[in-house]
Amino acid sequence: MLIIDITDQMVFKNIKPLPNLIVLDVSHYLKITSKGLAAFSNRCESLLQLKRNMPPLDAGLLPVVDS
Repeated sequence: MLIIDITDQMVFKNIKPLPNLIVLDVSHYLKITSKGLAAFSNRCESLLQLKRNMPPLDAGLLPVVDS
């Protein structure tokens, strides 16, 4: 399985308006949180479908979040 280390900070720094984007799949971007997803939704006005499949919690692939 390919895991890509793109973070919220990378999304915030590089996102540009994408007026024609209607489908976005961020399934392998495990370090993008709800804040990064919100940035996409704010900049991609035509977005109709967001795909995000996550690995099982016990697979050890998800980043550890301190509470």
